[in-house]
Amino acid sequence: MASKSSQFYVLGVAHKLCLAAEAVGFTPEELDILADNPQVLEVLLKVVRKKLRGAPGPVIDLGARPLVPRGLTLMKHDGEGVFAWDPRAVSLFQMEEQRRGSLVSGSRLFEEMKRTVAWNANVLDFLLGNQGLIPENWKERVHGCYPLIYFWGTLYRMADGSPCVRYLAWNGAKWVMGHSPVQSDWMSHTAAAVYRLVEVDI
Repeated sequence: MASKSSQFYVLGVAHKLCLAAEAVGFTPEELDILADNPQVLEVLLKVVRKKLRGAPGPVIDLGARPLVPRGLTLMKHDGEGVFAWDPRAVSLFQMEEQRRGSLVSGSRLFEEMKRTVAWNANVLDFLLGNQGLIPENWKERVHGCYPLIYFWGTLYRMADGSPCVRYLAWNGAKWVMGHSPVQSDWMSHTAAAVYRLVEVDI
C-alpha cells in the first residue's frame, strides 16, 4: 500500500498536469475523455518516454535580456520561455531573389520577416559560447561567400538611430558576430535563423 506522503505526491502531480493541460487549451470534458481512453494515453506515454530518452540539449532562456554590444542599444526583443537546443528546430530562411543570387531591399525583407518566427539574439550568443553545437553546414559557402546568419527576433539601434540585426558567421578561421542595418540591400549569402517544427516519431 502506498504511503500517505506518496499519495499526496501523486495527487499533486496530477493536479499540476491538469492545470498545464487546461493552460494549453484542454477542456475538463476533454481531459475526462482522455482519462477513459487508455489507447490514447499509451501513445502519449511513448512520446514522453522518447523525449526523456532524447537527452535534451542545453537550455536557452529566450526571454532573458539579450547582450547589447558596445555602440548599440536594444530596440525590440521577441521571445519568451526556454528552448532546449535542437538544430533541427532552426531553419535558414532566404527570399526567392536571394536564393537566385540577387539582392533584396531591407524594407522588403523586414516586412517578410514579420511573417516568420525568427530566433532571437539569445540563441546567437548561446551558440557563440558553445561553438561545438553550431551546425557544420553553416560554414558552407553560398554563392561563393560564407553565410551570415541573422537573428531577427532581436532588433537593435546603431548610434545614428538606424535599426540593425546581429549575425553569426564563419570567417574561414573562426566564428564571429557582427550587425547590419535593416535598411540596406541584403545579399544572397545572408540568411535568417527561423523556427522549424520538429516532428516527434512515435
